[in-house]
Amino acid sequence: MNIRWYKYGMRVRINIRRDLPPILLMLIVWTAPVLLASCSKKTARISETPSSVAIATPVPHNADDMSKPVVYITIDDGPEPKFQQTVLPILQAHNCPATWFLVGRYMKVYPKAAAELVAAGQEVENHTWSHANLNKISGAQVRQEIQRTDDLIMAQTGQKTSFVRPPFGAHSKSVDSIITGMGKQTAMWTVSCGDYEQKGHPEVIIDNIAIDARPNSIILLHVVPQTAQALPELLARLEARGFRFALLKDRPAVVKQEKK
Repeated sequence: MNIRWYKYGMRVRINIRRDLPPILLMLIVWTAPVLLASCSKKTARISETPSSVAIATPVPHNADDMSKPVVYITIDDGPEPKFQQTVLPILQAHNCPATWFLVGRYMKVYPKAAAELVAAGQEVENHTWSHANLNKISGAQVRQEIQRTDDLIMAQTGQKTSFVRPPFGAHSKSVDSIITGMGKQTAMWTVSCGDYEQKGHPEVIIDNIAIDARPNSIILLHVVPQTAQALPELLARLEARGFRFALLKDRPAVVKQEKK
């Protein structure tokens, strides 16, 4: 006889010998449903998704927080209206401006979404046109990927970008040279949790980032449902550690970092 359930993404299995005394078998059969129900309730609580709410107003500046150490929340692979509708009010509630690295072809699909980010006090930056691996295309193609996205960001938001985040973190000296030649900086990150791989497990995102964050950390997140689920508790944990949040463009040091 086998009993299986899932707890925090791990499969747990109990193998029961058929030659056990009848009284012991009855005891196991009676108690197994209780264990299963308890685990199901925990899993259900973890996987709840925040309800959709209206687009937030710009994040206010709080002068009282300026003495606190800073972390920088960055979100890749937008824009995406439904994700934004959920996440922007959460950012607002925690006085957390974020830097969004946008993919040009997604901006073309959602032509109003980038402007909504800017109106909410967010920063929008360049994540290339097609999310291409910049190490695998020609220099001319790298320039085109960046320039097309820049042009659309300017057309939709009136904003000029300062940073390029290479998709997959794939960059080289030649790619960095092209980015610099276009008047921008390569923006990597210092803290990542692989949130796009943690489907259904926002607690992993929360724990990994809340533990690894340090003053001036650049935190990498993505436009995926589990990030939206994790964000309220993640920001609360970072605040409890004494951090405040700021836009990447306000970071005083050079932002190119080796990814973790």
